[in-house]
Order: sequence, then structure tokens, then C-alpha cells
Amino acid sequence: NNGKKEKIKDDDIRNGMKLTMRVNNLGETSLPFVMKKLVKKANGESLAIKYGERVTYFMDPSKQYFVMDIDGYTLSKQVLSMWNTARSTMDSIIYDIGFHVTGRS
Repeated sequence: NNGKKEKIKDDDIRNGMKLTMRVNNLGETSLPFVMKKLVKKANGESLAIKYGERVTYFMDPSKQYFVMDIDGYTLSKQVLSMWNTARSTMDSIIYDIGFHVTGRS
């Protein structure tokens, strides 16, 4: 494909992506109280990452890896505000991030 990014075309595959994030040491972090409550409510939950204006997927030219580009700048003001609060405390957070791809037979 001449070194170009190969776009994933199958909508079922593109819309079958999920993300799970879990904070393992929530009680020990320096997050503010309200942020801890919000994280606790959603901790370990999966959410769909739908292909669209905020997310694009493609296979690299060598077909060695799959790239998911999530544009965080298009998120809501509330989400960006929470991210800016959490970002300053990331050195105290131990977290796991998992990406899931729906299987089809």
C-alpha cells in the first residue's frame, strides 16, 4: 500500500472497540474528594470507543501494529476539566488500561 495508513473499513469492527480503565490505589491518590467519588463510580467499567470525529483507527503500513487515535481536545468542557485536575496527580495513581476488540466468527 505504498507506506500509507490503511483505514479499517468494517463498521462492525470499528464500532466493536471498548476501553476499560481501573485505578488500583484510589484511596491513596491525591485526587480531590469529588474526583475520587466520580472515579469510584466508573472504576473498571467498559465504554465503547466508536469510530467518528473523535476517534480514528488504522493499521500501520508494516501491519505490525494497530493505531487508535483519540482526539481529547473535542471532549466536553466538564471532561477536560476533570482531566486537567487528574493530570496533576497522575504520578500518585496506579492504573490499568485495557482495550477490547469484539470478536466475530
